[in-house]
Amino acid sequence: MVLRKLIVHSFIKSLLNIERRSSVAIFKLPLTTMAAPSLHVSQPEVLVDEKVRVTVTGLRRNQKVTLLSTQVENNKHFASCGHFVADEHGSIDTFLHESHGGTYSGLQPMGLFTSTREPFGTSRLLKLDVSTPYDVTLSIHEDHREFEPLAREYMQSHSAIAETSLKRWYMRPGVRRIVIEEDGIYGALLLPPGEGPFPGIVDVFGMAGGIMDYRAALLASHGFATLSLAYIAYKDLPKKPQDLDINYFLRAVEWFAGQSVVASGGVAMVGHCVGGSLCITTSTLSPHVKVLVSTNGNPFLMINQDIDIDGITMRGINFDVRKCTFTDEGVIQRDGFKEYNLKDRMLPIWRQDIKTLIVVGEEDLCVDPQWQHDFEAVIPHDKKKNFRFVYYPGAGHLIEPPYSPLCKASYNKIIDVIHLWGGEEERHLPAQEDAWREILMFLNTHMTPKSQL
Repeated sequence: MVLRKLIVHSFIKSLLNIERRSSVAIFKLPLTTMAAPSLHVSQPEVLVDEKVRVTVTGLRRNQKVTLLSTQVENNKHFASCGHFVADEHGSIDTFLHESHGGTYSGLQPMGLFTSTREPFGTSRLLKLDVSTPYDVTLSIHEDHREFEPLAREYMQSHSAIAETSLKRWYMRPGVRRIVIEEDGIYGALLLPPGEGPFPGIVDVFGMAGGIMDYRAALLASHGFATLSLAYIAYKDLPKKPQDLDINYFLRAVEWFAGQSVVASGGVAMVGHCVGGSLCITTSTLSPHVKVLVSTNGNPFLMINQDIDIDGITMRGINFDVRKCTFTDEGVIQRDGFKEYNLKDRMLPIWRQDIKTLIVVGEEDLCVDPQWQHDFEAVIPHDKKKNFRFVYYPGAGHLIEPPYSPLCKASYNKIIDVIHLWGGEEERHLPAQEDAWREILMFLNTHMTPKSQL
C-alpha cells in the first residue's frame, strides 16, 4: 500500500514537472521566432503616374532604419533614400510616416520617387525606351545612413535587412508602339489596347532632339492614340532651330488626323516649351486641331519664318543665346528675347475656337511666365470661354508627369548650353501632380465623344 502511494506520488510529480517545462517552452516560443523584417509595395507593377505605398513590418519598436531606392537607367545609377522610425508595432508606412532625412524630409508618400537622382553625378532621370519600365529596387538598412555612402555600399554589396522590387511603366500592358517614317514625317505612334478608333493627340516635346515619347506612352495608357512627333536632330530633319518649317507640323497633323485609328472630328496637340509654341502656331493655322494643351510654351512664333494669318504677317522671332543671362550653374534662356515687344506678337489662336489649356510655372527660368499673363490679356473677351490658364507659383519649366524628380538644370545638345529650368521642390512637385490631373481632365472633357462620357 505504501509502495503504491509512492509510485502515484512520483507519477504526479513527473506530470507537474513536464507541465512546468511545457509552460516555459510555450512562453519562450514567441521570443525565439519573431518575424524577420519585411518590405512590401502596394502593387509590384504600376504606371508612373500611380502612387505606390511602401510598408515595412517586423522591426523593433522605435527602430531607426533607412529606406533606399535604387535603379539603373541609360547605364547610370539613380537612387534616393528616406530616414524612418518604426512605430510601436514595429512598422513603417510611407503614406503615414514622415521621413526624418535622406534625400527628402516630411510626409511625402512618393518621396522615394520624386527625390531620385544620380548619387555621383548630375544626369537627369529620363526614360528613353518606353518599352522597358523603371526597374526599382527598394531595400531596408539599419540606422539613419548618409545617402551617397549608403548608395555606393549597396550598389557594391547588395547587402540589406530586406528588399523588394517594383516596376514603374509609362506603357500600360497592351499599348503598342509603332515607329513612323512616312511622307517625310517621323515619330512614334503609341496606341491604346483595343481596335479603336481613339481620340487622337499629336505630342510635341521641347527641343531635345530625336523621338521623346514617354509622355505620349503615358497618354496612350490613358486611352489616347498619340503621335510623338520628331522635328529636330533626327534622320533628315533639321539640325538647328532656325531651319524649322511650320509646314512640316501642318502636314504631320493632317496625316495623323486621317489615320483610321484616330477618331474623326479633329485632334488635340500637346506641347511643352518650344514644342508648346510650335503647337500654338500649328493650331492657329490647322483646321484639324480642336484641342490644345501647352505647358510653358512661348505664345509667339519661335521659328525663323514669317506666316500670313488673315492678311496679317506674323514675323518669326530669332532666339539670341548671346542675350541670355549666363551663370556658373547654367543659362537663363528667357532673356534671349529681350529686344522684342512680345505683346504685339502673340499668336491669335482664338481665331479657330480651339479649346485651349495653358499651364504655367511661375518660377520658369526658360520661358518668362509674364508672357502667359500678356497672352491671356490680349484674348478677345468673347473668346475667353475657350481658354483655361493654370498658374503654379514656385513651379519651374520642366513640368513633367507626376512623381518625376524636379530637374533644375540640364544640358541641351541642340544649342550646346546647360539650361537653368527653375522651380522650388516643395511647390514644383505638387504642381506636377495637379497639372497632370488638369491635363487629363481637359483632354477627356473635350476629346472623348459625348456618348462615351
